[in-house]
Amino acid sequence: MTNYTGHLVPRETSNGKHYQMVIEGPRDPVTGRRSRRYETLHLSKREAEKLLHQRLADLNRGMAEVKSSKTLGEWLDEWMELYMKGLAPSTASDYRWRIDHYLKPQLGSERLLKLDGIMLQRYVNSLTEPTEHRSKPLSAKSVRNIVNILSAALKTAQALHLIPYNPCDALHLPKLTKPKTNVLTAEQVRQVMQAASGTDIYLLLILGFMLGLRRGEMAALRWDDFDFDKGIVRISRNRVNAGGQVIEKAPKTSAGLRCIDLGAKLVMILQEYRDKATGPFVLSREDGQPYSPDSLTRKFKRFLEKNGLPDIRLHDTRHTNATALCEAGVDPKTAQVRLGHASISTTLGVYVHTTDSLCKQAAEKIDELI
Repeated sequence: MTNYTGHLVPRETSNGKHYQMVIEGPRDPVTGRRSRRYETLHLSKREAEKLLHQRLADLNRGMAEVKSSKTLGEWLDEWMELYMKGLAPSTASDYRWRIDHYLKPQLGSERLLKLDGIMLQRYVNSLTEPTEHRSKPLSAKSVRNIVNILSAALKTAQALHLIPYNPCDALHLPKLTKPKTNVLTAEQVRQVMQAASGTDIYLLLILGFMLGLRRGEMAALRWDDFDFDKGIVRISRNRVNAGGQVIEKAPKTSAGLRCIDLGAKLVMILQEYRDKATGPFVLSREDGQPYSPDSLTRKFKRFLEKNGLPDIRLHDTRHTNATALCEAGVDPKTAQVRLGHASISTTLGVYVHTTDSLCKQAAEKIDELI
């Protein structure tokens, strides 16, 4: 019977306290020596002990005796072909792109059995640093997306006994940070809209400030999505970046499929634009082709810089719309439906921001109770 033992060694460095996991293998029948494997764990003592016990249990069940000559690159291809068939086309394309552009170039030639936590931690750290081929480090979210794919593939390999454990389990990943959100006041919205008057940015701002659309929904919107007689617009498509390409797909959730009511004034404005349109897309280039989501963002940024306006994100027009709905007394459930959120907690916790006006309303309501 295989006999693996192990222990933890506490370490103190300038980066804080961590543990070194030491696993000793069976004695060599000739030399009598035991092989040792070392791995640094940036985990709490309890988590490190749990991982150590799991590794030893796996090893002593004989998993380590499985000899696999597969490289990580070979396994990722096989994993995608056999186990990821159920992915949506856009998700599969995104997985393939990340594998081909980030995982294979640096780790693809490594044998599965040679992968360990330290090797993968060095790889993760390298993603957060600029290189000669990449002027900027990847964001924490991008790094996590890559590691999630790698970890899922190695989890399957572990289940198939191709590897004794998943070396991604103890990785220390960069922390996610929420982007700064800006909610514009009514006066700031009027200022931005006035600067855009007479330009093609004006229609873009209407879709953001008035309808609260996501940029992918803006890019996919067609004139035949509007029913001006009924005063509604149907949101049923989304243009997204997937695997280095822009594709059109249905919204991520059923809540994204929705109808938004239009005010009479907005109907008149949109009809004027529709009458002048030369193609099917509401927002389009001179040749009638739709914009990519990133192109809309760049176009919006150039407009702000040219007019000396505050540096906000295109998505902040959607945040502003949600908060305006709240200030206008629209109930959260109605706001959720208009915005296409799957959960009302998203509407309340992410998009509706406290403003001076809301604080004033709260104070007045408290006064009424006293």
